[in-house]
Amino acid sequence: MSNEQGISRRNLVKMGGIGAIGALGALALGGCATGSASGAGGAGGGADALAAPLSDEERLASISDPIYMGGKTNASGQALEMGTGKQGQIANQAMIDKREEYNSQLHKVTDRVYCAVGNGLANSTMIIGDTGIIIVDTNESMEAARLDLDLFRTVTDKPVAAVIYSHDHYVNGTKLYVGDGNPQNLPIIAHENFVSVMNSTLAETNDTYVPRALMMFGSLLPTEGEDATVMGGIGAYYKNPNVKSATAGFIAPSTLIPSVEKAAMTPLTIDGVDFEFYPMESDSPANINVYLPGENVAISNTVWPCFFNMYTLRGAIYRDPTVLYESIDTMLAWKPVAHVGAHGVPIMGAEAVQKELTLYRDCIQFVYDQTVRHMNKGMDPDAIVEAVKIPAFMLEGMCTKPLYGEVEHYIRGVYRGIVGWFGTDPLDLHPVSRKFESGKIVEAMGGAENVVRAAEAALEDDQFAWAATLATYVLNLDAENAGAKAAKAQAFRKMGQVTFASNTRHYYLTNALALEGKVTIPTSIPLNASKLGVAKRSLSLDLLRVSLDPEKALDVEKSLAFTFTDEGITETLSIHNCVGQVIDGAIDNPTVELKMTYPVMCEIMSGKTKLDDAIAAGSVEVVGSADELAALRELFERKL
Repeated sequence: MSNEQGISRRNLVKMGGIGAIGALGALALGGCATGSASGAGGAGGGADALAAPLSDEERLASISDPIYMGGKTNASGQALEMGTGKQGQIANQAMIDKREEYNSQLHKVTDRVYCAVGNGLANSTMIIGDTGIIIVDTNESMEAARLDLDLFRTVTDKPVAAVIYSHDHYVNGTKLYVGDGNPQNLPIIAHENFVSVMNSTLAETNDTYVPRALMMFGSLLPTEGEDATVMGGIGAYYKNPNVKSATAGFIAPSTLIPSVEKAAMTPLTIDGVDFEFYPMESDSPANINVYLPGENVAISNTVWPCFFNMYTLRGAIYRDPTVLYESIDTMLAWKPVAHVGAHGVPIMGAEAVQKELTLYRDCIQFVYDQTVRHMNKGMDPDAIVEAVKIPAFMLEGMCTKPLYGEVEHYIRGVYRGIVGWFGTDPLDLHPVSRKFESGKIVEAMGGAENVVRAAEAALEDDQFAWAATLATYVLNLDAENAGAKAAKAQAFRKMGQVTFASNTRHYYLTNALALEGKVTIPTSIPLNASKLGVAKRSLSLDLLRVSLDPEKALDVEKSLAFTFTDEGITETLSIHNCVGQVIDGAIDNPTVELKMTYPVMCEIMSGKTKLDDAIAAGSVEVVGSADELAALRELFERKL
């Protein structure tokens, strides 16, 4: 069982409940503990021991972060204080307090530089040029961008002269600034790898990445009540609830900044303002930080208003901490008088910038160095997260509070990024299945009824993670066990309430509501048609390739070609040996060829148009047998 589901196997023996291990052993040996192996249940020894109240010392020893087992401080010794938010949210008070920083507001940095905060998860920054304005990041939608622009228009009515993308995450408001299609050909500046990195989130893992992102950002949670979102950790919220819709207005960049391998810095003068562009990885490999020498102001997506998210729950490539803190060292060397982030309020004053950025980079280096230190002792990730405790004072800076992600997850991310999935115990090379393990534990505890009763008793003693673990043993055998679902949902709710980290809160509460049948976590997500428009033309075939059902494709040797008539490009998916090989270009005699313009393909893959409808309307020409096309479509779980 993974640590995310509850308490690890290794910690099982530490629990007051497996002070009940003796009772489990007695049952396994035919002893006299109460309860039958068939699950008849009943009062008695094993379950009572498993539900025994824990002392403060036992809570500390039971899990890497004791707040998830009823402790009053987190792993670093920060005190837990609960509160109630304005919409009735029950949450960690530190999270409620941080939300007040993110109210919609325009912050003046210098006479030229202004930052709009609070209209989305990210900021938008305006630099006033000689004749126009330069916008850094355009927020998550056209509607959110409108709120930013309204704030900017309280300062100046100069037209837009250029747009800069710090990275690929908050770029959907661009059409508002430059017009549909960018008719004036205004510069839209980004890292040279911007498009390829943006497309990586649209690639084969889209149906994994997006649902996890929805859970992480709290997109499926209610807007009021105890389970509502409080804030987005690094911003007010992801997807502004104060706008009626979220229209994507992305436009591809036109001016590209070379990667660091080609140039450590690229200078440009835009509308009379000198810019220095530094390609530096952050939460995106295609990230650029900006220095304005005339203003002595740094603008970056590296320094956030919370501890940097060295690992993200939605999943991403490894975020190398050494690259991160070295990029902050570069910014510190500028000695700026202000730092404007892609998230959070600006840091004002040269002394404050030096202090806060130094502490921020030191926190990142601490986690990396101490993880490696203990890794070099032969410790596995479970042991390392228990051993590495970042001092509480380091988590009290303006930018270092763990209100977005968690240090434990960062440690695990560093370990996996360096070593991979395998720890040190050969047991993990070929573990028994979760179902088998759960069956043996439930049997030893006297059956499912006993285990559920123990989970409920654990909840009464605030042993939240243990209650979730016990309930999971039952659910691994019977996914619809009502008592286990209720206990696990309540355990997750309590863990979501006490956490300091917004991502953790959202993940726990979303899954609690899913267990209760109140939300449905999507398993297939429509693609963004505007972003597909700038993707590599084989992307749609890649999405089909990874949805191929090998049982249906057994002994199949066929091919499906897509010809985009407006571009003269053909991409082919050749099926053989239960895989789909993507071939750039045409092949001789494909089984079926579909001819269409590429915008039609984008409409089909984004779900806006059905293939059958496009064929009927004449937008798609089928070359080959309709029956063969139908047979090919049946091979894929992703439906055309």
